Amino acid sequence: MPERPLWTAQELLAATAGALHGDVKVPLNGVSIDTRTVAPGDIFIALKGESRDGHDFVPQALRAGAGLAVVSHVTDEMKSAGALLEVSQDPLRGLEAMGRASRAWNKGKKNVGVLGFSFKAGTDDLRESPIVMLIESLIGKGYKLKVYDTNVNLAKLFGANKEYIEKHIEHISSLMTTSIEELVSFADIIVIGNKSDEFKKVLAMLTERHDVIDLVRIEKDVKTKARYEGLCW
Repeated sequence: MPERPLWTAQELLAATAGALHGDVKVPLNGVSIDTRTVAPGDIFIALKGESRDGHDFVPQALRAGAGLAVVSHVTDEMKSAGALLEVSQDPLRGLEAMGRASRAWNKGKKNVGVLGFSFKAGTDDLRESPIVMLIESLIGKGYKLKVYDTNVNLAKLFGANKEYIEKHIEHISSLMTTSIEELVSFADIIVIGNKSDEFKKVLAMLTERHDVIDLVRIEKDVKTKARYEGLCW
């Protein structure tokens, strides 16, 4: 457990200019977008995809232990389940605002390496992948990216899967690398996006100059020289 919470309610309010409904009763030490992996004290981000809306799962996430949910609208059922941070646009914009605020920790670091962007390890399905949305957002904010996923062969994508990635990340092929070592050398910030076994070795390759954002809990016992933060689990 961190010595201080990852976020306080006051910091979230300042970062997002949102409105707080209810009281935050636990330390906020993580971020989650999936009720299946939400942990006590997580901030649940109610993202809206093409076929699912995270707002439908807010009560479930809060009952599972999330300390707060970031939403764009509030219902009585949500209020009865726990604390809510209502943002003026959609929760993805709220998540981006949180990211801008936290960049004070990583001032000047603009090179990001993303390990795994398919929906889950062992598949090339990119549809509904939150990592695709994250990559799209980072590009829009001016970050330089390299992306590695051994399961994704762009030449073999077809149908809705191909249309989806071309719609969201038009120049994805220029971002992809076939070498984890090249990605590690390039990046200041490493984002681990799925649980591919080959990503476990990356932690030992990193140095003090790296920051790691682990979205999947790649290892239970983390040993690395990099600054490490686990989010979304």
